[in-house]
Amino acid sequence: MRPFTFRNGTVLRRVVIQRPEGEVVVDLILAREPFLTAALARRQHRQLGEIGTYVVSAEDLVLMKLQAGKPQDLIDVREVAAAQPLNMPYIRRWAARLRLKTRLSRALPWTRKR
Repeated sequence: MRPFTFRNGTVLRRVVIQRPEGEVVVDLILAREPFLTAALARRQHRQLGEIGTYVVSAEDLVLMKLQAGKPQDLIDVREVAAAQPLNMPYIRRWAARLRLKTRLSRALPWTRKR
C-alpha cells in the first residue's frame, strides 16, 4: 500500500505479511512529532505467536484514535477503555497538547471535568 499522510503530517504505511495462519496487518507510523516520539518510547514488546514485535501502549492507541477522529475510531476508544484500566492523567495531558479534549470527552464522557 502507498503511504498515507494524515492532515497533521503523520505518515502511515500499512504492510500485509502472509503467514500460514493468515494475514498479519501492520501499520507503520513515522515518529516525526513529540507525541509520536513519546509513544515510540512507551512501546511495549508483545509476542504474537512466533513473532515478537512492539506495539503502542493502550493510552497511545487511544490518542492516535482520537487524532484520526472517525466515528469508528471513537467507538474503538470506548472499547479500549472498557477493556483495561488506562493512565488517564497521561491521556488528558496529551489530549490537551494535541487539542483533542473535545474528542476525548465525546468518546469518553466520564472524563469531562465537572
